[in-house]
Amino acid sequence: MESRALAVGKNPRAGSRKAEMADLDHALARIILNRDAGALAALRQHLPAPFVADLVDLLENRADDPNRWMALASGLGEASLLAAAAAAFQHILPLLSLAAERAKVYLEWARQQEIAGRTREAAIHYTTAARLDPTCAEAHRKAAALSSPLPPLVADDWRVFGALTDAPAFHRLAPLSLFPSIAGDICRSALAKRYFLERKNKLLGTTLDCSFVVARGSRPLLLVECDIFGDGRLACHEVPIILASVTDADEDEVIAATELALRHLTEVARHVDAKSVSLEEPDIPILTPVSVFAATRLSGFHRVERASVDLVRDLAAIWAEVRKGHRHAVNRGRTQFDLHPWAAGDDRPIEALFALHRSVDRASAFHSADEIRSFLEGGGGELIVASMKSQPLAAVLVAYEGDCAYYMASVSLDHGDVPAAHWPLYRAILMAREKGKRIFELGYLHGDEGMDEKLRGIARFKSGFTRDRRPYLWWSVFNDGDAE
Repeated sequence: MESRALAVGKNPRAGSRKAEMADLDHALARIILNRDAGALAALRQHLPAPFVADLVDLLENRADDPNRWMALASGLGEASLLAAAAAAFQHILPLLSLAAERAKVYLEWARQQEIAGRTREAAIHYTTAARLDPTCAEAHRKAAALSSPLPPLVADDWRVFGALTDAPAFHRLAPLSLFPSIAGDICRSALAKRYFLERKNKLLGTTLDCSFVVARGSRPLLLVECDIFGDGRLACHEVPIILASVTDADEDEVIAATELALRHLTEVARHVDAKSVSLEEPDIPILTPVSVFAATRLSGFHRVERASVDLVRDLAAIWAEVRKGHRHAVNRGRTQFDLHPWAAGDDRPIEALFALHRSVDRASAFHSADEIRSFLEGGGGELIVASMKSQPLAAVLVAYEGDCAYYMASVSLDHGDVPAAHWPLYRAILMAREKGKRIFELGYLHGDEGMDEKLRGIARFKSGFTRDRRPYLWWSVFNDGDAE
């Protein structure tokens, strides 16, 4: 689509023309955002006929062509129709899987905003481009030059200290040991944070720590561990954010701190241009600050469960909770597979883990043999490989955190009618019990009808090892930021 000049009439009064341009811009933005070619009829008198024909063709026939969308966005930007250009940019991003390609979109978007004098919005998109492509010198240079620090939130004797506002004070005031609901949760613990914040890949880019603590005076009361990966959501590593209070806080203090935390989360989301804020709370039939916050904004939720095995019970009680089909698979695995836990000096299980991932075209949670070896040598967990006739068929990776063991991941190959992953996972449960762990966390179960079949299949696999499940709501609160 070529860049075409757009006419909006001949009114000599500058103020009237500016208002007409603004009206046209936002009307065109709505049409583009909704891909409503029929609504263009109302604007035909203001737009060149060739432009309208090209746009109708794009909306109706070529909506999966990112190059056509980019040409449209560039042309609209040249015509100073920035809201309409922003709508076009938003259609491009879902069509591009690689982070570096999406970075180019944000870069062009930021250039338009900078030319128009919209420094704040330009800085946000330059920063997003830099997260997506750490090799883009222009994005980093412009982000550094144009960005302003996120202002701290202060209310009477309350204050928010965060990684984006006052990192030294945040790290001094918010050691995870003060917040057991995070420190003891392998999904959100120091181990999870260290691993997640070091990640970068071709699809998602790099991460940014956005965590903060709400304090009254110098006393920390509520911790919000959160981060953003590339141009995605504001979450806590790979799971939603929880609001974690210190154990000795009274109810009134927690309520006040929660209100401030939710206000600040909104500002953080705008500052880093997060698409949404992901929040978790127990699925209980009462109004909560989180549910009220979500209800007053564009939001949605789905239900999940979290499954665990109580290792304090005797072995017969643990076995009794295993689903019948799973018991059958475990027993057959005992007789047909050899198990090889990793041991110092023997890296064959590590080699098998990576080989299995290559066989099923999946990426491992660890990027190198050295990385996983360091994790295992430090007592961070276990790696168990199931083989038949020296052929690896499944691998299970488990992490340890305090008195809890956590099922991180498994990978397996099809092998007739005998599932390969059941026996090594059950053996990992028994090994955790032998090591004195009290809980074996199987993680979240995504069993909602709206979930894709792969996630539901994983939920069926994990839930077969226990009946202990806790229900949660996962909220997605969409960013209502004002950047165009």
